[in-house]
Amino acid sequence: MPKITNDYSKVKVWDLSPLPNQRGPFLVTQTGYPPGSDDVAESLYVLRPDGTWADINAYLSAENPSLMDEALFESMPAVIHLLESLPPQPTIASLPVSEERLRAWLERHPPGTLLETVRRWIAEYRDRRKQKESDNEPD
Repeated sequence: MPKITNDYSKVKVWDLSPLPNQRGPFLVTQTGYPPGSDDVAESLYVLRPDGTWADINAYLSAENPSLMDEALFESMPAVIHLLESLPPQPTIASLPVSEERLRAWLERHPPGTLLETVRRWIAEYRDRRKQKESDNEPD
């Protein structure tokens, strides 16, 4: 199991655009465990625009699902610029994970791999974004 690193070759970049002819926003993920941790259980981490990595479970268990939006990048150049400027050692954000709310989120979604979990979150994000855009349309 790999540890979380700032090596750009270890990340996956997800294009969250709900439309086929548009790009962005983007989510950057990596699977692993925090450096220096005794717990080497696999977890999925997201890179935030401030350069820190956060366990996706903290976002999935948040009371407000749109909290994960803070981990999105508006453009690919923003992703590349951050990845190029990161120091060798990653910084891991210490965010709370609510086991109860995480369990509730997982119960609402079929079990699957970490990749499937990200895909479910992306689908929810796109739905929220579409709803927000339709709410802002003039009557």
